[in-house]
Amino acid sequence: MEQLRYLKNSAFTLLELMLVRVKMARIELSEFKDNLVKAIAMLLIALFIFFLSFISLLFGLNTILTDEQKIWVFFGIAAGCFLLTLVLFLFALSKLHSNENFMQETLQGISDDIQIAKGKKPLHDLKIKELLDDE
Repeated sequence: MEQLRYLKNSAFTLLELMLVRVKMARIELSEFKDNLVKAIAMLLIALFIFFLSFISLLFGLNTILTDEQKIWVFFGIAAGCFLLTLVLFLFALSKLHSNENFMQETLQGISDDIQIAKGKKPLHDLKIKELLDDE
């Protein structure tokens, strides 16, 4: 009878732990989504303002430069913008690759909980980072 009670308590503890891990994953996804939406909105506004200011700059330069200066200035601006676009594109790709480990710890925790529930991993091997951070 005592073993049955221990097994029941262990099962409930594991289920509660898995539920907490799933809630943590949901919170992380929700925060990521909110931050992503805000970042995209700010980027679109910044892009619109940049285009507006760039067009104004080009109109201003067109009125004050001589014909020979216009050729060098406008082609220089085009080349500089191309290089800046290339650098920003590479920076964005590196940022996307750095986010590959998003939620990795939480998903590993859920996997550990399942392994413990199956009996393939002892309970004392369980590591909860959030509990260790409080020390």
